[in-house]
Amino acid sequence: FHQRSTDNARLAKEINQWRSAIHEHWCHLHFGSPNITVGDGHWRFEVPVYFGELDPSLVSVELFAEPVDGEKAARIPMVQSEKIPGALNGYIYRCEKLSTRPAEHFTPRAIPAHPAASIPLEEAHILWQA
Repeated sequence: FHQRSTDNARLAKEINQWRSAIHEHWCHLHFGSPNITVGDGHWRFEVPVYFGELDPSLVSVELFAEPVDGEKAARIPMVQSEKIPGALNGYIYRCEKLSTRPAEHFTPRAIPAHPAASIPLEEAHILWQA
């Protein structure tokens, strides 16, 4: 609490603006069709993400897999790469994962991201690639 109230509540105001942007523009966020390939023992995941008017820096894109056979849930950050030509705020996101589990165990998802916010307590939006 102290960190958020210092400097004229600068951090609290920043988090409030972040939440407002998420609430206003989240409905425009959507995924395109993923592309999954295998090579050198790694799955390569690639998915187009369209943000509309939402600032991509306010969102984290990752692969998620439920826990299985005693393994923890997998959360693998995806990295923004090239812009999608002709798309409003559309980017390709990529990552690699050792192919120890079937590719169908993994689903891309987008979650709100702010270094000082507690997710999902302060912002519970999640968009799953269908």
